[in-house]
Formats: sequence, C-alpha cells, structure tokens
Amino acid sequence: MNSSHLSPDDIPDADRRAALMMREHLPQFIADNPFARYGAFGVGIGLPTRRGEYAPRLALRVYVPCKIEADRLPPERKIPRTVTIPDGQGGTIDFPTDVVVAAPPSALMDDHEDRLRPVPGGVSISVPGSGYNGTLGAWVLDTPDDTVVALSHRHVLGGT
Repeated sequence: MNSSHLSPDDIPDADRRAALMMREHLPQFIADNPFARYGAFGVGIGLPTRRGEYAPRLALRVYVPCKIEADRLPPERKIPRTVTIPDGQGGTIDFPTDVVVAAPPSALMDDHEDRLRPVPGGVSISVPGSGYNGTLGAWVLDTPDDTVVALSHRHVLGGT
C-alpha cells in the first residue's frame, strides 16, 4: 500500500468508530483548554504523518506553531501520545495524538466594516505570512456532526 495515497477503505473500522467517539468527546477536550496548556491553536481528527507519509490510523491532530524538544518541556505541557475517551459502551479508547506544526490563522482585515458576512465561495483568502493565497472553494457540512467547515486547498490555509 502506498501510504501517501490512502483511501477511506484503508482506515480500519475500529478507527472509524473511535474517530466518531473522539468527535463526541472533542468539546470536553477543548473545554480542558489544550490551547493554553500545550500552546496549540487548533485541533482536529485526521491521518497522522510520519516522515512525510500518512499512517493508516486516525489521530487527534494538535496544531502548534512550533515543536519544542520534549526534554525541555515540563510534564504538564507535553502533549500526551494518546487521549483516553469513553467508547460509548462503558469502556475507554486510547486515541492517538499527532502534533502538527503549522502557521496559526489570523485575520487579514482590521476594519470590521469591510468584512464580508457570510464570506462567499470564490473569494481570495490566505494565511498571513505564508506567502500563499488562493480561493475559498465553498462552505460545506462535515456530515458526522453537521459542523460547517471551509473547503480550500492545503497550501491556501497553511495546513490549518
């Protein structure tokens, strides 16, 4: 299997079920404030990368602006290798984490009067300082929980 081109069929059923449980538990994880604790600016569920290739196991992705050597961090600031969540059947699941270095998103417009609400698809967008820009393709629903998410290319949003 070429792990840089995984299809949904390559993800084990147990991982898919665990990802659904993680989605349900994500609000509690966020309520514990991983952003201040770990210096993170975002979290998500996706395929982890190891040496530039995707691993066929879903993980809780924790987005940080830079990685710090583990031995330089106090224990309470280290992102755990797994997060234990309820499995919905009275047990628990150890859901793996993946620390992802990416540019944090920031607002481009300081003038609140000039903002487009709602932002329509087809508008040019970028992450400041990334050197890239592109088009917001559309707003779409993430079907498991009906979350509205922006659809664009990775290079446009800096991997966020």
